[in-house]
Amino acid sequence: MPIKQYESLRFSQESIILNVKGKTRRVNFTGGVSGPKGKGGTLTTEDVAVQKALEGKSDFARRFKIVSSHDTDHEREVKALKDLDELKKLATPEVHILPVEEPGKELAPSSIPVPDTPDAPAATGDSELEAVINAQQAKEYLIKKIEGTTFRQVANKTMILALAAKYGIKFPNWKAD
Repeated sequence: MPIKQYESLRFSQESIILNVKGKTRRVNFTGGVSGPKGKGGTLTTEDVAVQKALEGKSDFARRFKIVSSHDTDHEREVKALKDLDELKKLATPEVHILPVEEPGKELAPSSIPVPDTPDAPAATGDSELEAVINAQQAKEYLIKKIEGTTFRQVANKTMILALAAKYGIKFPNWKAD
């Protein structure tokens, strides 16, 4: 449950009566400072019923404001553990094992495993294809044109060529040698 701190906008010390779950309950705003640059009294509570009763008052916005709201230590710990679990899920890398290139021998793009991505139409005669002259531009083109393609799927030249070959895309002005 959250801990909320409220401040009175009118008085440095104030005591009000609330109807909390059908029972009358008095709460006190204390610790304020009087004067031209005064500060209203404050009330801090983690009782959700008191919070709802106070915030449900018709004149709440004119008489009070919420200064701070934060979770209890237990809730913060639970939230931190949930966030940690989510981070662990995100941090688990997706590993694609690539064939090892032998010195002096280039791998054929068809021998490289390419993760499944939605089918993309082969782009022939596209002026964007002719503008591609290096690996970075080819990578950006593939990510833009083939829906679902990620940077991991086109991490190096060999992977770029393999994905392009899978979809029948050729970059006529890129000397990939």
